Amino acid sequence: MGMVTAGGRRYQRKFDWEQARARYQAGETLTAIAASYGVSREAVRRVVDAAYYAQEKVRLAARQKTGRCVDCGHAITPKSTRCRDCAGIARRTTVRPDTLHCYACKKWKPDSAFYHDADNPSRRYHSWLCKTCDNQSRRRYRWRPPAA
Repeated sequence: MGMVTAGGRRYQRKFDWEQARARYQAGETLTAIAASYGVSREAVRRVVDAAYYAQEKVRLAARQKTGRCVDCGHAITPKSTRCRDCAGIARRTTVRPDTLHCYACKKWKPDSAFYHDADNPSRRYHSWLCKTCDNQSRRRYRWRPPAA
């Protein structure tokens, strides 16, 4: 593995790209190649799969040009594609179009069964606990035995 010049900077690659391509062509899995070099599976995939590399390059360039969330248009950090609120909405698994999942009782309930929470946009500004479970947890906290 030699030094490579890229954009005026010199850096050493973490693994030999040509050798990784040859191993992949021989039928070795991406995971096995990545484990042997101590890099991520995605790093090996970018090297051995030209179509994936081109797709990632285009996506990264488009995102870096705009610097905006792909969903709402708010400013984002250089490494992300969504703003904080939209990323939370995209990841959520406790929200359905007309109901929310209570974290304590594990039941799906309508929005009206939850208290308003201004700090929780990913759950349509409702809390994680339904009103019944929230009241019970407050009672348990209020009536706990005094610390010795």
